[in-house]
Amino acid sequence: MTDVATNPAHLSVLEQWLKSYKPEELFDETGKLIPELKELAPLGHLRMSANPVANGGLLRKALKMPDFRNYAVPIPKPGSVEIETTKVLGYLLRDVMRDNMTSFRVFGPDETASNRLAAIYEVSKKTWLAEFCRRIWMEVSWLPMDG
Repeated sequence: MTDVATNPAHLSVLEQWLKSYKPEELFDETGKLIPELKELAPLGHLRMSANPVANGGLLRKALKMPDFRNYAVPIPKPGSVEIETTKVLGYLLRDVMRDNMTSFRVFGPDETASNRLAAIYEVSKKTWLAEFCRRIWMEVSWLPMDG
């Protein structure tokens, strides 16, 4: 839903969906994560930030980057243009991915399109790494193992 700011019915649907996560059970009265859930986070070398592949430092390679100015949106006067900024970001990420197919990947479990980053599918399909049965794969062939 893209119009929750102007459509009260859609805002209500969004509110119901968010409340379905029962935030009052996940956070304390100050908005902090409850201790029981905080204890589930991995420690030490099990943290994603400690993984040399994921930490953004130990195995990092320079990317071929396009000029970000090529993605600028002309705005002749304040408030005169409505634009989905993440859609523009999607074009930038598409080009970064195109130029770095073996060293750059966009990770989004299922939110890529809803976050308006679908332009990346112009250069790469989704990659499906979970195991699944052949029948399901035949029905959803847009989830290849080699995207």
